[in-house]
Amino acid sequence: MIADCGRGSNVGGLIRYLYGPGETNEHTNPRLIASWLGDDPAVLARLEPGGAGAQGRDCAALSAQLRYPVDTFGGPDQYVWHVPIAVAADEGALTDAQWALAARRVLERTGVARAADPAACRWVVVHHGLSAAGNDHVHLVATLVRQDGRTEKAWNDWPRSRAAVMEVEAELGLRPTPGRDRTADKAVSRAEVQKAARAGAAEPARAWLRREVRTAAAMSTSRADFTARLEAAGVAVRWRESTVRAGELTGYAVGRPGDVTSEGGQVWFGGSKLASDLALPRLEARWREGGGPSTRGSGGQAVPAPRRPLTAEERADLLVRTARALERAAGELETVGAPPRARRRSGTAPVVEGRVRARAPSDAAGLPAPLQAQAISAAEVASSLARVVEGREGGPLTDAAAHLARAARGPDGRRPDMRRRVHGLRDVAAGVALLGAAVPGDAGAVLTIAAHLARIADALDRLGRPGAADAAIGLRAWASIRSEQSTGRRVQERPAGRQPTATEPETRRKRATTTGRPATTRGQESASGRRPRPPQARR
Repeated sequence: MIADCGRGSNVGGLIRYLYGPGETNEHTNPRLIASWLGDDPAVLARLEPGGAGAQGRDCAALSAQLRYPVDTFGGPDQYVWHVPIAVAADEGALTDAQWALAARRVLERTGVARAADPAACRWVVVHHGLSAAGNDHVHLVATLVRQDGRTEKAWNDWPRSRAAVMEVEAELGLRPTPGRDRTADKAVSRAEVQKAARAGAAEPARAWLRREVRTAAAMSTSRADFTARLEAAGVAVRWRESTVRAGELTGYAVGRPGDVTSEGGQVWFGGSKLASDLALPRLEARWREGGGPSTRGSGGQAVPAPRRPLTAEERADLLVRTARALERAAGELETVGAPPRARRRSGTAPVVEGRVRARAPSDAAGLPAPLQAQAISAAEVASSLARVVEGREGGPLTDAAAHLARAARGPDGRRPDMRRRVHGLRDVAAGVALLGAAVPGDAGAVLTIAAHLARIADALDRLGRPGAADAAIGLRAWASIRSEQSTGRRVQERPAGRQPTATEPETRRKRATTTGRPATTRGQESASGRRPRPPQARR
């Protein structure tokens, strides 16, 4: 469950939108389910805008009721408080009583309207069916001028509303959603998307640069190596020197050739503006660890130097060692991320709409440093593998690797001290980059590697890491398609271009229909009591 707080200055326009057809006619049955006057159906009927459905509703009376304290006492320009509250599509639909509970918890926690305060702000909760993505949700709307004339500030409404919905998740047995951990990649703006479209580029500059910088970082051993790899990829690089200490570098910026300002100058993006783990201090910490491409592999075996193309035997040996290292890492992470067996068998988890859910831990802050290091290194393997398989244009495997990179980061982007345990995964991540490009003989081993990466993503998902579920779904969907292609089975025609990562059950079912495999959702078990195994390559 998520709650997204926002401010506005036109409550009438917001109410008209909520009772209108929506942007894609998704508002099929807008209705009030709770208000500051209570949940009694007779009271709600008096407040409900006249008319039926989502066309031609008269919202003036309800808007005036909500705006009355503002019109009477005056207030700030941004007096409208709007909080959409939603659950994932696979959670199904909540009852009106459950939605009212969630809204009241948010109002109580933020102080906008406490139950024991008769002069609190006026508010309503509007429900109008599923969103375009299939999520059941409601809209909480309040005016921030209290009925005694004082203005409610609603300070820290984001963290407080987050705490409220976490309480509701626990009470209703909903799947816990991770909190704000400051590990998300910097979002691409609408202006950047429109600029890329005007230029005829396949993707915005920020997204392209993020992929190139992350791939170069996963393969590099030093600043010079990092710079050389970026320049070889066609990325413009410039380093920023300290204004206090001559010769000391304090940051870097990258740019895509042809991405210029209106005056014709190059547009630059600092590493931290791409992702938290791509800032220079994080990269320098990695280089100091000595865990980049080396001449040693897992088990002390040598990784071939990139002085010549690898032989078929060297390629096979490298891929087998990569799969084994990932298998060990997946096994270790699964012991931490697995839910308690006794709890799963007992069926004591709360029931929501007739379903039983086991509560999985939602805080991954306690992951031991060696295992955190394993997760980070596994994400680097995924980035290297995606470059080998899909090249510079990217694709679904590249997208899954990006999700896994986020899931592997620690809370607030903290990086563990990996110098105490430089393990084989760091070396095989570099070794995979030496493959250059995938060849038909690599197919089986590559599928095995993808399956182990999906296991690692599952383990991180059980720990509540954001992005892990998308990584697991993307890896398995890609592996299913490649498995069909490699075994010669018929694959239905798919749209050209990059495949978007899907997280909704309906999309999973569509992919399962396309690939001929049974659709599963996270936590689903087979009749034998075991989790369905990911597609494995034949040895």
